[in-house]
Amino acid sequence: MPFSNLPHNLRSLIVFLKAHIPFSVMADDHLIHLAENAQLRFFADGDLVLSPDDGPVKEFYVIKQGQITGERTSARGTETETTFEIGAGESFAVAALLAERPTRTLHWAIGDTFVVTLDRAHFLGLFSASEPFRDFCLRGVSALLDQVQLRTQTGAMAAMGASTLATPLSNYGLRTPVVCSPDTSVRDAVRRMNNDGVSSIIITNQSQQPVGIFTLRDLREMVAESDTCLDAPVSDVMSPHPQTLNTSAKAFDAALKMAELRVNHLCVIDDTDRLAGVVSEHDLFSRQRVDLVHLARTISFAPALDVLVNMRSEITRLVAMMLAHGADANQILQIIATLNDCTIRRTIELNLERYDPEVRFTWLAFGSGGRKEQTLRPVRSNGILFETTDDQSPAQQRERLMPLVRAINDDLRSCGLPLADSGELAQISHWCMSQQEWLKRVDQLSRRADDEAVRTLEILSDARPVYGAHRAGLELAATVRDIIRHAPGMLHKLAVVALRRTPSPDLLRDLDAVNEGYLDLKNYGLGPIVDGIRLIAVDHGITASNTLDRIHQLKGVSAFDSRELGAWQEAYSLIQLIRLREQQDNLLHAIPLTHGVALERLTRLDRRTLREAFRQGLRLQRFIRSQYLEQESAHD
Repeated sequence: MPFSNLPHNLRSLIVFLKAHIPFSVMADDHLIHLAENAQLRFFADGDLVLSPDDGPVKEFYVIKQGQITGERTSARGTETETTFEIGAGESFAVAALLAERPTRTLHWAIGDTFVVTLDRAHFLGLFSASEPFRDFCLRGVSALLDQVQLRTQTGAMAAMGASTLATPLSNYGLRTPVVCSPDTSVRDAVRRMNNDGVSSIIITNQSQQPVGIFTLRDLREMVAESDTCLDAPVSDVMSPHPQTLNTSAKAFDAALKMAELRVNHLCVIDDTDRLAGVVSEHDLFSRQRVDLVHLARTISFAPALDVLVNMRSEITRLVAMMLAHGADANQILQIIATLNDCTIRRTIELNLERYDPEVRFTWLAFGSGGRKEQTLRPVRSNGILFETTDDQSPAQQRERLMPLVRAINDDLRSCGLPLADSGELAQISHWCMSQQEWLKRVDQLSRRADDEAVRTLEILSDARPVYGAHRAGLELAATVRDIIRHAPGMLHKLAVVALRRTPSPDLLRDLDAVNEGYLDLKNYGLGPIVDGIRLIAVDHGITASNTLDRIHQLKGVSAFDSRELGAWQEAYSLIQLIRLREQQDNLLHAIPLTHGVALERLTRLDRRTLREAFRQGLRLQRFIRSQYLEQESAHD
């Protein structure tokens, strides 16, 4: 039946549904099917809508007006706790309906509440016929993430090309590589490069696997700096062990690897390690219009501080392009981290040219920098690990390092990378120590019970080396996490602190209101997820420092449900994406950057996705409470 011929009540219901995901992306005939077979039920304030005692769920529920709150019995079994509060346009009990089991949650009406219900038979018909509906029912928060990302990408496209960073290299039109054997003379190798108009030649073995690469840059260096004869084998002057990626890798993987390693070419190999093609910086970015490698190289070889300062605006432009090309939040955070690392390393190098304290040191990143989760409004938490010598005490070495460290921090502040200004983090000398001093410091902190010590240990557990002896930095980070893991009562203390940043049900309800309020996405959205995953990762000996990498490694731990881990991962990505989008928009309109968003700027989709993401944070906190607080109390 045409939409215009439907009764008024059905038209009104369909108009309502179309304002919410997944109904807004469903076909009209499927919505008509839903509306024609749905029932509208009323519940007064405090009515029990659905209970585990009702047996297997027999209906699909959508809130049309009012709110539903969910309650479950706590792990101790002595009290109930609120697990969610949802409002108009949101559905519930889908997982139980699909599994033909009772719900595990008490569903209560808050205020006068109208609920649209669809019996199981018609629900299954709709589930089978509508792909968007089926996708939403099966994937939940993941489907919401797709919609937010699509909206973000659409808003940022602005006449940019259609190629995306998600394009596999196998579909990228790779150039057929110019190759030669290791015993080919340099003269012949250069002749082949010239005839084919390329800037590199790949040296392969008998199995057609790449063993080296020779570029025009290598040729220039050879002519300028050595006496190598052009008749010598190219194996004498090639760069061995060329960087490679599999054909299944994405354009983003190639971009990131080029930027991190500051190389112009990557060999693309198949599953047997045979050479399948070559991708160059020009090949990649002439299509993407994203000059990541060029930007990383410009920063890495900047001749002076003012060049580094000017590059910050280029990073902002690059993030806008990344959003337009469909990059997800984690990819963008990795890019920002890579360019921040380049900035830090070059700042250190420039200062070492002016003053060398003759002390070997490693520059460590802590907190969000250590996790590679800084956004367009970064703050730094850094430390120095220096090597000890027989002729100088640690105090003497620290004194020699301090002028350099202060100069580096001043320059990084000028580059838009300010030092975190909180407690001991502002005392630079407290974070410049030998390995023995670091271990002693961590041991002292682990014996304290105050919040400041626990928060400091959290920051240190995210440690990552940025400059200097990376092995020494990684070993220190592993030792720090091991001390935290085995210190008596420390996991309990970490759990207590991790539960301090809890989004209340009132905060989730406020997302329904359009007002001048401000929602702190960092503290109340990301904080519970980052803190909770860190605690679990440290407890299980996970070596990664990045939150999503920690979740990925936890998927190999049998104690965790991959679906639950996936939900936490998607919630984290949702919040970060909206946070990045808001920061980008603030820069565009010359508004000071924050870590949140004004509620009036949130669309209905934003509110829906953020409520779901915040609920995942609450679920993670319930897991933390049951595993690290309630179980321990039960043993006391």
